[in-house]
Amino acid sequence: LPPGPRKLPLIGYLHQLGDVPQKSLLHLSTKYGPLMFLQLGSMPTLVVSSVDATRDIFKSHDIIFSGRPELYTAKKMTYDFIDISLAPYSDQWRELRKIAVIELLSTNRVQSFEAV
Repeated sequence: LPPGPRKLPLIGYLHQLGDVPQKSLLHLSTKYGPLMFLQLGSMPTLVVSSVDATRDIFKSHDIIFSGRPELYTAKKMTYDFIDISLAPYSDQWRELRKIAVIELLSTNRVQSFEAV
């Protein structure tokens, strides 16, 4: 894992983000570099703070970073991710997306929204 600040039990680094988290993260990036590991509550988080590092990560690890974290609450709210809105990237998500695009974004459907 890349370097990062020490964490507190349970809350990790959340207490230090403040009202403007991007400023705190910018300050941390000057100390720890363009890749940092932060523990935000129970969520391990990789912070990428440079364009070049972001480009490299998305080129070499695109599948890993293409989805969302599987949050317990989201899983329960969507009945084990059967809803497209919070589902992680997978074959099921791609199939749901294809159906949504066909049903919601077809020419006839879009024209039916004109009056709205």
